[in-house]
Amino acid sequence: MTTTKTTLIIIAHGSRRPQSNDEVRALVEQFQQLPGVNFERVDAAFLELATPSLHEAVAAAAESGSKQFLIYPYFLNTGKHVERDIPAILDELASEYSQCHFQLLEHFGSSSEVLPLIQSHVDQQI
Repeated sequence: MTTTKTTLIIIAHGSRRPQSNDEVRALVEQFQQLPGVNFERVDAAFLELATPSLHEAVAAAAESGSKQFLIYPYFLNTGKHVERDIPAILDELASEYSQCHFQLLEHFGSSSEVLPLIQSHVDQQI
């Protein structure tokens, strides 16, 4: 039985501040360790100002055999990156990697769990 190797790529904006990019990388590493996470790979990628880019992350995963890509935008709002830039990059990648399947997931801020998370986080600090 053949199984399709799936990679989850958590994509963030990217920052000139290296520590901010390292926070995203650490988040991805911690996510991989959660019970029930069952992807061949979980990688970070950045739109700007940091590496790897989405193109670089896909290239590395495809080279290791991944054929299925889930792209999770780690963004709060539906700005131009979520609405236009990421879908445009995925169109390019789908042409370049025609043997692969790309699925753009809803961005982080669209989750119904964000408001309770904010409330809980605020409550912990007061």
